[in-house]
Amino acid sequence: LAGLEKNLLEALSTAEGDLLQNVALIDTLTNTKEAASKIAVALEESGRASEELDRQREVYRGFAKDGSRLFFLMSQLQAVNPMYQYSLASFIKIFESVLSDPKNKSEDVKKRLQMLGKALEISALYFVGRALFKADRPMFALHLVHGMKSDIFEENEWEAFIGSLVSTDDKPRDFPTWAANERKRNFAVLSENFPRLMDSFDLGSNGWNRWSTSAECELDFPTGIRGVSAFEKV
Repeated sequence: LAGLEKNLLEALSTAEGDLLQNVALIDTLTNTKEAASKIAVALEESGRASEELDRQREVYRGFAKDGSRLFFLMSQLQAVNPMYQYSLASFIKIFESVLSDPKNKSEDVKKRLQMLGKALEISALYFVGRALFKADRPMFALHLVHGMKSDIFEENEWEAFIGSLVSTDDKPRDFPTWAANERKRNFAVLSENFPRLMDSFDLGSNGWNRWSTSAECELDFPTGIRGVSAFEKV
């Protein structure tokens, strides 16, 4: 377009005599007008295409954010052990592998995004888990769950789980008889911060006696407890 404008200005500046009788100048004007019209249409189409690309790209923004969050969760492992370091290049390979896997394809974009998110988390868990000491694998699994699914945790639940919440109460009320005495402060933390949870658990009931001595306590969890999430049971 700039070239056409330049040619037109040159033609006007060098034109002699009656401009209306200057065939070359009239042809230049006509060509410039036609080209400008075509360019305007092309720019309009390009703008619409750009908007459509932005719309399609925006659909995947949530998945991209999940990928970014997942990479930084992996990077934080070096605070546990300096050997646990993972490059961005290795993570991109995992990301691209998940995107290209035929099992994660669907005509429904929403369903595809759900499949991609789940597959990416599982792939990262397996990829990182193979390089960790066995003792650190449960830690990473919980670290991953907390980092990617923070909305499933109630206020202070994670802090109580990792020991950030403490209590100085050595004689908490309603301390269950089946619990070891050294757990009194832990019980106090629960009582002070999670009264609803304590009411739901009803720790004074007989079902907890069996649970406290079970070698498979996760399987012998007392029945009849309602309104409690899976993590709260942990």
